[in-house]
Amino acid sequence: MGTCVGFALLGLVGFYLALLFGLTPLDLILTAGMLSCAFLLLLASTIRSRVTADIWSGMRLAREAIRQPWRYGREICLAILYVLIAIVLERFFNRAVFEHDGMILTGAINNLGDLPLPHEHDYKFRLRRKLSTRTS
Repeated sequence: MGTCVGFALLGLVGFYLALLFGLTPLDLILTAGMLSCAFLLLLASTIRSRVTADIWSGMRLAREAIRQPWRYGREICLAILYVLIAIVLERFFNRAVFEHDGMILTGAINNLGDLPLPHEHDYKFRLRRKLSTRTS
């Protein structure tokens, strides 16, 4: 959940600072500085101890899952599933947007001919409406 909130804040803070200062290196530095202020929470000993305990707990669980995989089959299967989903999504979106010769291009080849499609549906809708008004 933290990653989603972080990305949302990155976009919102960056957008509002870009409105104020324009999209300049100053905007990017200020955005990174504002979002990295969350690390200041680690100065509080209670939060730091909870984060440290969570990290050690996760490392202990991973170590036990590697040593005794028959006891942690569900967790191992979920980890493998998440890795496979990440690989599939990477392959699927690999060519979604790319840069070539200074141009930003999309890898979608199916958008070449779908501009007439809404016009065709609009024409058929109007034709049906015109025919239905003639018959009634």
